[in-house]
Amino acid sequence: MKNRTLIKNGLLFSGCQDEKAKIQDILILENGKIGNIGIIEADEEAHIIDAKGKWVVPGFVDSHTHYDAELIASPGLKESARHGVTSIILGVVQ
Repeated sequence: MKNRTLIKNGLLFSGCQDEKAKIQDILILENGKIGNIGIIEADEEAHIIDAKGKWVVPGFVDSHTHYDAELIASPGLKESARHGVTSIILGVVQ
């Protein structure tokens, strides 16, 4: 089993306001952390994902949600987690 993942040729959006998106490779280490970003040569130790024509992003902010109803129906937000949501911010209108 390969313990590293190499995402090749994706259009990387870093999430930094002053950086433009560019085609880059990302090496993800066995602990799930990013090991390197840039143009990376593939090796036989890495599982390779070809992201050509795809966007690679750190996440999106969805400002139109209905968490008020979901929190009442399912306080653990299991359905959101199933769809890949890792963080939410709730606001209170006073």
